[in-house]
Amino acid sequence: MNLRRRHVLQLAAAAIASSALTCRVWSQGLRPLAERLADYADRLRYDDLDPATVEQVKILVVDTIGCGIAAFDEPPVRICRDIALAPGGGAATVIGTDKRTTPDLASFANGAAFKRALLSARTIGYRDPATGSTSGTYTARLLERLGIAATLKPKTRLDRSNGEHPEQAFGPLANGEIDLQIGQITEIAIAPGVDLAGPLPPEIQDTTLLAAGIVVTSKAQDDARAFIRYLTSPAVAKVLTTNGFLPAAEN
Repeated sequence: MNLRRRHVLQLAAAAIASSALTCRVWSQGLRPLAERLADYADRLRYDDLDPATVEQVKILVVDTIGCGIAAFDEPPVRICRDIALAPGGGAATVIGTDKRTTPDLASFANGAAFKRALLSARTIGYRDPATGSTSGTYTARLLERLGIAATLKPKTRLDRSNGEHPEQAFGPLANGEIDLQIGQITEIAIAPGVDLAGPLPPEIQDTTLLAAGIVVTSKAQDDARAFIRYLTSPAVAKVLTTNGFLPAAEN
């Protein structure tokens, strides 16, 4: 896939796509993350979303579909698509077709487009896991899981810049030294000279969950609750979305 502009890929809703911010009183105990995310998604309604969030979601969805379509005719992607569509019928759609298959096979085919984009790039980059970077650690493991880590190693450039200034991590991409870079959308949003190509496919996405809670022994619980309400207000949601975060939700 030839990229006419310098692009970066969002890493999971922020460890790959954006960071999710939820609020909780710790004394209630934590439910499993998957259960909390499923509950949040189940309760979320279109009317709950502010215009900035809706616009951001539109951009990310279009970018994801665009990446899939760009790699649609690549031989490896075509093979994966044929395998995915072989059973016939199902609840999930393969990008670029009007045919359905099972969710696991659709994930297999759609993820192949992302894999091909990495293999086609002359050089790629991401944060060095040795720095303790969440996105770097996840990306390294993802490439291993996809079975392409060894193939990409000769053309991979690991960033070891100062973690206090994450926007600096994308300097080589902005300067044209590398073709494609994976990182958190919250860092991409503040990095000069680069464009967000789109989020990783949902099947290989990862989410960094930030939580705000109230300590049961706190002497300022009312102030803490007021601050949490502020974090979940429409005004703050707009600021969060603009800077690459998912809107906060109180549960």
